[in-house]
Amino acid sequence: MMKTSGESKAKILFSRGVVVLALLCAAWFVFRLQSGTQWTPALAEEGLIAYENGDYAEAFRLFKRGDESGDPQSSFILGAMYLNGLGVGRNPAEAERLYVKAAENDYIPAMTTLGFLYAAGNILPENREAAHVYMAEAADKNDREAQVTLASWYENGFLGHKDTALAVKWYTKAARNGDKNAKLALALIYREGKGLVAPNIFTSKRWYDSIEKQSVYEKRFQGETLDVSE
Repeated sequence: MMKTSGESKAKILFSRGVVVLALLCAAWFVFRLQSGTQWTPALAEEGLIAYENGDYAEAFRLFKRGDESGDPQSSFILGAMYLNGLGVGRNPAEAERLYVKAAENDYIPAMTTLGFLYAAGNILPENREAAHVYMAEAADKNDREAQVTLASWYENGFLGHKDTALAVKWYTKAARNGDKNAKLALALIYREGKGLVAPNIFTSKRWYDSIEKQSVYEKRFQGETLDVSE
């Protein structure tokens, strides 16, 4: 069957449209690749050097560029600058937005910072539920500071109720990551028993021994003279 001139013209226009769309998609893809390479480790180092030297205006410029390129560390540092008024006017709300952005990009320090800020309630409005969410997310990602903080919240009822079993769970994770405060907390809990956690003198002693051994290793690493009789 012969095709009409109208059908042929429509086919040509459709083919041209597909080609144009393909070119646009390719251009967008190249742009995304170029954007992703705008922020480099060298620029990050430049920003940190400027920050440490007190050149906050230059640090702000560089980290703003990093934030716009999707670098979560840049978003986090930029948030700290807004929080403290370094290189820019102090703006806790903008700091919060940037911390949330960094946390959503899996930057753990932003999660713990938000947890502490929402828990304290002196800079950002107090929000214990949000504090718990961010601190728990960081703890799940094996952040030691978040683990011991979350454990202390459960132990002391900061979240509205005490749960010594959950406290022990997170203290144990932090202790296995080398946190001596977590080890001491476990030794004390097991020494006398607390909540639903029964006393266990052997487990208590094991954590005390672990603290002592860790201290010995730390002294050795620091090159100090050892006296294991202490």
